[in-house]
Amino acid sequence: MFEVDHDTPPQTIIPLFIAIAPRDPREQAPTHDDAVDFLEPVTVDETGDALLELAIPAQLLDGADIGSPGWILARTLGTEDGAILRWAPTENTRHGHLPTMNVDDVAAHLAHELNTACHISNDPHIPSGAPQTHLEGVSVTLRSGAIIGTLESTEGPLLAATAHTPIWFSHQGTTGVVAGADPAANLEDILTTGSLTPLLALERQGQARRVTIARRGQIMAVHEFGPRWIDVDPRGIDDYALPGEEFDTVDLVFDYYEPPQADADDFATHYELTTEQHNQLTAILDAETPDDPFTGIVRILGLPDEAAEVAEGWRDPHDLPAAELFHPKRLGAALWDSLTTLPTENTVNARMHRAWITRPPMFFALNTLETALIGIWTARQARRGHTGRTLLGAALIAVNIADMVTPSSWRDRRLRSTHLTDPQ
Repeated sequence: MFEVDHDTPPQTIIPLFIAIAPRDPREQAPTHDDAVDFLEPVTVDETGDALLELAIPAQLLDGADIGSPGWILARTLGTEDGAILRWAPTENTRHGHLPTMNVDDVAAHLAHELNTACHISNDPHIPSGAPQTHLEGVSVTLRSGAIIGTLESTEGPLLAATAHTPIWFSHQGTTGVVAGADPAANLEDILTTGSLTPLLALERQGQARRVTIARRGQIMAVHEFGPRWIDVDPRGIDDYALPGEEFDTVDLVFDYYEPPQADADDFATHYELTTEQHNQLTAILDAETPDDPFTGIVRILGLPDEAAEVAEGWRDPHDLPAAELFHPKRLGAALWDSLTTLPTENTVNARMHRAWITRPPMFFALNTLETALIGIWTARQARRGHTGRTLLGAALIAVNIADMVTPSSWRDRRLRSTHLTDPQ
């Protein structure tokens, strides 16, 4: 008589953020007697109570903690069709979906209960029209970051091609620092390259900070620092509990936003740490509100402080020592730019590379000798009737001669200005 369809369409879960605006557009209470009474901003407790009335699991943050006093931020989960997850174990839902409530209904209820504007979106920022978005001090919208690792001084063009965005590249000793020309640029492609040595990424957004270690194209460890979010748990309203095998929307929300945490052992796997350094790193990672964690971490790992300053947003990337701006190019052009970049290291390969670019007199003497020896070997192979070897020798002679007569403007990227302009 009827058929039960078990192939129910899945719900696509997405993060959603609720921003509760200040009740009064004035940033603080007026001091003169004739002014209209000041409306105090919404508190975290008020917002939590309003969400509990709707049985919506969420996490709350006072906007003052991220440079936007007067605002309250909430983060939760919803669906792509415009609904927010609820804790409603006794309610029946269609097609076995999780219990939800329409976003518009949630916004209307919160605005009515709290007597202020409510913004709901998948963007974690304070709405751009908010007067408190750019207060003095820390801005909630500030984004910055840097990647530090054992990189070669000639890798700048290749890193820009990998990131597909303009970058600033600074190299000191054996350590390179990469930062986006746009502070909000996504440098994940650089972080996940197949580097045999560890790469350390420092990212900041507002007061939220993240440290990531990557190696061989894999993310090895992640640790987040950030302001303290307060849980809104509707399960405390009654004693109803789901059986262990059933899905819990509250746990889903809290697990989704659980910040990744690393310990000093995760760092010690990739960096050599003394016992004292291990203890210092543990103290930074375990602190609830560490003071300047980026600088502390890079100093312990023996990396340049300037990278932490760029990641914090205190220093512009172009102020890094010997920083160069690289625009992304096609792979072939990027390879040639890398090949014609003068290396700054003091290794054997770097010295040979510099000699190939700068062409000191000794280079021409050695190249001439090499060409002569190849010529003698080629003539001998020709007399013996080895056609293949003869052609190979002739090709090597042609390459050597072409190499010696290559114009300086071709072999030395410093003599070209195209790397500072956006390629067409």
